[in-house]
Amino acid sequence: MKVTKEFLSQKHREYNQQYFGNMLPSVCFLIKKTKRTLGYYRRRNFGVCEIMISAYYDRSERDYCRTLLHEMIHQYIHVKGINDTSVHGKYFKQYANKLNQYGWNITARENMSQDIVTNERHSYNVIRIKQPTNYFICVVSSNNFEFFKSSLKLRYGDKLS
Repeated sequence: MKVTKEFLSQKHREYNQQYFGNMLPSVCFLIKKTKRTLGYYRRRNFGVCEIMISAYYDRSERDYCRTLLHEMIHQYIHVKGINDTSVHGKYFKQYANKLNQYGWNITARENMSQDIVTNERHSYNVIRIKQPTNYFICVVSSNNFEFFKSSLKLRYGDKLS
């Protein structure tokens, strides 16, 4: 699916009414082709807030909606002035669990898995986008701040273990 600002704005209004009691103000939407994040919510100067959604990966409408809801939880926490325990802390998880009762499966790392691999000299973070996407991303960072990043487009029938 090709995601648009109009689609995101319409879904934001719909979900705001359905799940957040119409308490979330409208936001500016950005669509970027970022590899490392599927989305973010942030407050800019002068109170302007934005939600960015990545269009880099070929994703379904439901996946885009799940990412939008994930970012709307961050917006909700900000609007309510909640001081959460961390970025994906106690209150984030509570609201995600509330939405998951409707079948959304919202997680702290939206559609990503992260493995930490260590040896005596380095600690590596390996991040992968979970199925049903057609991409595998590997981001490796060592404890001396060296980074390696790679992505791979999977072909039909390829599987990751």
